Amino acid sequence: MKAATSGHYRKTDNHGPRRVDRVYGNHLIPREAIVDVETLTGDGADHRHIPQRLPDAWFDPFFGQLPTTGASRLRRVAAISLVHLVTGGTRAEARRLLGMPDTFTSGTSMSTAWLRDNADAFTNALHNLADHLDASTNLVNYGHRRQHLGNWSIPAEQWAETVLEHANPIPAHRTPPDWGDHKRRFVSWMVWTAVTSGERRLAPTSILPATKDRDHEHDRTRIVHYRHELNRATGPHRRQLAKIIDRYTEQTITAVDARS
Repeated sequence: MKAATSGHYRKTDNHGPRRVDRVYGNHLIPREAIVDVETLTGDGADHRHIPQRLPDAWFDPFFGQLPTTGASRLRRVAAISLVHLVTGGTRAEARRLLGMPDTFTSGTSMSTAWLRDNADAFTNALHNLADHLDASTNLVNYGHRRQHLGNWSIPAEQWAETVLEHANPIPAHRTPPDWGDHKRRFVSWMVWTAVTSGERRLAPTSILPATKDRDHEHDRTRIVHYRHELNRATGPHRRQLAKIIDRYTEQTITAVDARS
């Protein structure tokens, strides 16, 4: 994994982690949880390969056994810590490289306290994940995906064609499901989140409207509500939506990655 210094990123020996103030400086992670940076060689992962939200395939084996109830915050802190390790600089700069605005907090007092109490376990997990990324040969350029989907949503014309293709006939006595613009934005939201492994709340405003006024707040709330409905529902409309989301996700990954 390319770091802010030259050399190779790996675990420390039995003497424990050294304090690397020149890389980290003042930040959320307590000094006891600071990972070690030694000589870096070869071409490995860099900050572009780290998403805003660590995928389950990264988080579960390396952080999933840690005793915390704040998994979402821990994913966020771990992602920022990895970028910070790779690039140096400040934590604010690491957040911006991940596409996180300064107003988007990296953690809370509870996650800070947890990291202080579980510094060794967090450090080991971070080292192990970094070693895993160094050894990987099929890394995803999440930075490239975020950049190309920064103002994206499913085009309205394409959505209309999708609805015509997938919407099944509804019996006269049943209310037809909503296939309108809110549903288009919702499917776009689910696809963007899957393709970029991004924080749901940070989806572009072309998908998730900013809460600037009551109308925008209502639109945003309705789109978020669809996700809860999708998780609970079991009927044909839910199955149709799941297929559409999977299809758009595959198509978007193929199209965006081909541009790199």
